[in-house]
Amino acid sequence: MATPSAPADCSPPLMILLLLLVFLPLAVSCGDDGSGGYDVVSLTQSGSALSARLELVLAGETPADAALGAGAQRLCLTASLETDSRLRVRITDGDRPRWEVPQDIIPRPAPEDDLHNAPPASSTPLQGSRVLSAAGSDLVLTVHASPFRFTVSRRSTGDVLFDTAPGLVFRDKYLEVTSALPAGRASLYGLGEQTKGSFRLRHNDTFTLWNADIGAAHVDVNLYGAHPFYMDVRPPGAAHGVLLLSSNGMDVLYGGSYVTYKVIGGVLDFYFFAGPSPLAVVDQYTQLIGRPAPMPYWSLPVPVRVPERV
Repeated sequence: MATPSAPADCSPPLMILLLLLVFLPLAVSCGDDGSGGYDVVSLTQSGSALSARLELVLAGETPADAALGAGAQRLCLTASLETDSRLRVRITDGDRPRWEVPQDIIPRPAPEDDLHNAPPASSTPLQGSRVLSAAGSDLVLTVHASPFRFTVSRRSTGDVLFDTAPGLVFRDKYLEVTSALPAGRASLYGLGEQTKGSFRLRHNDTFTLWNADIGAAHVDVNLYGAHPFYMDVRPPGAAHGVLLLSSNGMDVLYGGSYVTYKVIGGVLDFYFFAGPSPLAVVDQYTQLIGRPAPMPYWSLPVPVRVPERV
């Protein structure tokens, strides 16, 4: 998917360096100081969809925080089981629109339609946690109220697939969210286009998703593709997929026991694919983003036999 293009007078490597120098040091101080985060103040649930309102927990702001733009005072969370194998969790600014991947690029249901088309339900203050599930789906979403966080688990085994930490950062120019992973069981594949020593992602690595026209011979750098998607394969072979649908530049930190997204703007629009086989994950993922186009036969090279020289 497309990502923001660099200005004409800056080469891609220079632009990447500038972003790392300007945003990430500030982001570390913003995301790691333990302040902020959100609480759930109300929640509406009906059928296989829910919507929640989140409010910022007031905390002291540093100059580094201010450089990343104002923090969103109110957030809107919408979640829905779009199919039995696909769960969507979307978090956006509750007061103003923000950049998202256009609908004509990846057609998908508008989040508001999930609840507008559902039977009416009353909004109530959320105490403790609330669960979203469906009889035919293996995915279960649990929304925790104070501090706000959410978990995605597998109904059949109880395995926790995605478990966000408190302290969500949602500012004008910077978003950050972290999920815990079982370090001894998780095996991640994906996260952009890079030349690595193995398909399986290694612990304590950072994956920069910022399209750069760099030759594939260069290892451990961001290349031309930027799909913020990974597949997690756990013993005895159960697989699931996680997509952050965003075209904004980002770094994804994989520490073995956690995965952290650091995004320069946009929204947090997560899709979870139940699998449970790797092939099923790929099928569910491409059902959303689109299938690969087959090559026409006329474009394939015609084998030509070259006569041997005597």
